[in-house]
Amino acid sequence: MPARRAHVALIALIALVALAPPAAAQLVDPGFETTTPSQQMPTTLGVWSLDRASTTGPVGAITPPQGVRMLSFDGTAPLCSAEGGTSGNVGQLFPIEPGFGAGDSVAVSVRVNRLDAPDADTQFAVALLAYDGAPATFSTGCGAVRPALDSSTVTILSDANPATWESLSTDLVIPEGATFLAVILSANENVNSTDTPAFDGHFADDVVVTFTSRCNDADLAPPLGVLDFSDVIAFLTAYGAMDPSADLAAPLGVFDFSDVLAFLSAFGAGCP
Repeated sequence: MPARRAHVALIALIALVALAPPAAAQLVDPGFETTTPSQQMPTTLGVWSLDRASTTGPVGAITPPQGVRMLSFDGTAPLCSAEGGTSGNVGQLFPIEPGFGAGDSVAVSVRVNRLDAPDADTQFAVALLAYDGAPATFSTGCGAVRPALDSSTVTILSDANPATWESLSTDLVIPEGATFLAVILSANENVNSTDTPAFDGHFADDVVVTFTSRCNDADLAPPLGVLDFSDVIAFLTAYGAMDPSADLAAPLGVFDFSDVLAFLSAFGAGCP
């Protein structure tokens, strides 16, 4: 009988799927329509800044994917230092959305494009970083930032077709103690780091940040806010390892069929 009940429970786990809508964060000017990046180290929330960059309308065959302007990567250093390094970075510090905190997930996406040119650099990146303390402590000096509590970065090797904008995204589980976040957009000199100017026409636009919460006890695996088969696998793995995340029902400290039933109930309830 226990084996049969476990088999039925597993089938029920696989059959149930539920979704929860994420909450959109309000970056300041995510489409680069109204502000010009400040060419200095960021120390306050809501300001695009860091290395040499500007905003522009259409350039050659490239037009902004939304709005009328886009970000242009112009150099690999802020105004406070000589040109150097192998990446042009533009970032914004932003707050954790009210109602979200440690254990919740934050994600960022951005669209990138570039002009085709001989020996053109092809790599773009986007990073999410979580910090404690105050935004004023983000920078430790010209061109330097203090270590993050946690971070997540993804890169892409872009194509040579200016008619297509490519998307890249990454996400991060907010760590304990985090008080603000940073998003950093980068164009990297992965092909030729000796040319001047550093970039041949590299652009970014349409930055979107979203927060999602763990909606209930069954929401054990990324993406948070979505109950799917990854949560089933996470529960079964945790249950088999006697991990506390699978200890969902009394008596606590004992892993038995009541924990399976508690997971099934939470999973079946779905995300609000």
